[in-house]
Amino acid sequence: MKMLTRGYVYWMNINRDIEDTVRHCPNCQEAAKMPKKTVLNSWTTEEKRDRINIDYAKSLNGKMYLVVVDVYSKWPKVFEMSSSSTTATSKELRMLFARFGNLKVIVSDNGTQFTAKEFQKLCDEQGIEHVRSPPFHSQSNGQAERFVDTLKRTLQKIKEGGMLEKLAEFLQCYRRTPCASTSGHLPPAERFLGRQMRTPLTLLKESAKQEGKTQS
Repeated sequence: MKMLTRGYVYWMNINRDIEDTVRHCPNCQEAAKMPKKTVLNSWTTEEKRDRINIDYAKSLNGKMYLVVVDVYSKWPKVFEMSSSSTTATSKELRMLFARFGNLKVIVSDNGTQFTAKEFQKLCDEQGIEHVRSPPFHSQSNGQAERFVDTLKRTLQKIKEGGMLEKLAEFLQCYRRTPCASTSGHLPPAERFLGRQMRTPLTLLKESAKQEGKTQS
């Protein structure tokens, strides 16, 4: 939040003011939790869409979502699902491949939809290596699991609007927020799209530039 805010505005003690705002926000405190120490895997990837981590986020207002995180850029994609079966999962992934091309590696946990022969057949047909996290060591799929946790806690904080509106607001904010774990702390959007996303926050800079031109 601090890095995102400083990208658009600045004033003295901005970090302290942001921390105070979050500390005194009832919705934020209600959804907050003590951070878990997670062992990060050492896998690296050099290109976007080389490797994705996938997982399911369940029990969000009675709905379930397939979560896909591009490891290189940290760009997340969320699919609302009526079923978490292997067939339904494979269908969405096929559409993803059709749009962006085949991946090199898919990392998942040991959910039944990912361990089924049908899912392995999909990976074999598309030339994709499927890596499953070892039982009781789900940290190997940490990127997807951390995103699911962030998704759930953030949606709890957003009290206004329906689920789709909340999800759209969250994804836009997440994708444009600078990421501490990427090279140069670039936002997922810049690493995935190769450009900055234009959002309502962008209007602040555009308005300031226009004012400067008018005054000059």
